[in-house]
Amino acid sequence: MFLAAVQKTPNFPWSGALIELLSSLPAEEARPLFRQQWSNLALREELLLKLTVKPEPIDREKFLFGLASSQISIARASLAALAELPRDPSPNNLIPAFHLLRRLLSEPDERALRTNIIALVARQTGQPFKVEERETDVASLKKVYHLYFDWFSQKNPQLRQAVESEADSEGDNANWNQALKAAKWDLGQPARGERIFVERGCQTCHTGTSSLGPDLAGVTGRFSTEDLFQAILYPNRAVAPQYRTTLFKTRDGQTHTGIVSFESADGVIVLTGAASAVRLAETDIVARYPGNLSLMPGGLLNGLRPEQLADLYSYLKLLTPKSQ
Repeated sequence: MFLAAVQKTPNFPWSGALIELLSSLPAEEARPLFRQQWSNLALREELLLKLTVKPEPIDREKFLFGLASSQISIARASLAALAELPRDPSPNNLIPAFHLLRRLLSEPDERALRTNIIALVARQTGQPFKVEERETDVASLKKVYHLYFDWFSQKNPQLRQAVESEADSEGDNANWNQALKAAKWDLGQPARGERIFVERGCQTCHTGTSSLGPDLAGVTGRFSTEDLFQAILYPNRAVAPQYRTTLFKTRDGQTHTGIVSFESADGVIVLTGAASAVRLAETDIVARYPGNLSLMPGGLLNGLRPEQLADLYSYLKLLTPKSQ
C-alpha cells in the first residue's frame, strides 16, 4: 500500500529516509522510482549511490554525472559502477573521467582512484596504459598524467577544449546571459514556478529549518534578478561563510566534504548532502581543511527555457518573510 502511494502521488515528499526504505525493495520495484526522481538534484547523490549497487547500463549517464561530485565517495562509487558496465568506446563519455582525474592531481592520497580512472580509460579505448607514480606532490603528478591528457587530445582533437575545461565556461555564461535577457520576468506563472522549485529539489535545502542553505523568504527583495540567477547558476562563486564546506580526512583513508552541523570534543557531524550526514569521531580525524565551496549542486537550471526562468522567479517573489 505504501509503495502504491509513492507511485501514485506526484508530489510525494521524498527524503533520504524514504530512499533508504525503498532500497530494501526488490531492484525491479525500487529502481524505476529512483530514476523518476532523478530531476530532484538535492537527492541525486543519494539516489546515485543506490543505483551503483549492481549497476545497469540504463544508468550510465547517471554514473558519468556522479564523477563530477564534490564527494569523493560518490565519484569513487560512480567510477566503480562504470567499470562494471559493458565496454563503452565513446570518447565523449571519457571527458567526465578526465575532469575527475584533473581534480585528483591536487589530492595526493587518492592514488588508487587515479589508477582506477586510467584503468577505465584503457578499457574503454583498448589502449594499454601503465601508471607510475613515484612522487605525489602536485607538480610531479601533473608531469605524470599530462601524457594521458595529451594522448586523448591527439586522438580526439575535436574534444580537446572539452577535456581541458570545466562546465562553468565563458561560453555557458554567455548562453545563460542571453537566456536571462530573453526572460519576461513580469509574465511568470507562480504555480508553474513552484513545480520547478519542487522538482529541482530546492525546497530540501532552502527552508527555514535547513542548515544547508539560506532561507529564500524575501530573496527577490535582497538581490537583483541577474544576481539571484547568477548565484543559482554558479553556486561556488560567492559562498557565505556559514554555508562553505569543510574537507575531513580520516585514518581509514576516506575523505568527507560537507557542512559541520554539530561539533564537540568527541567529534563532529558533517552534512554531506541534502539527505546524508556522517559522524566523525575526533580520534579518527587526521586532517581538516576549510573550503570555499557550496553543497549546492550546479546545473539546477539546466534545460529551462526563458519563460520557465520567469515562472521560477515569480514563485520566489511569493516567498516573503513571516513578519510581512
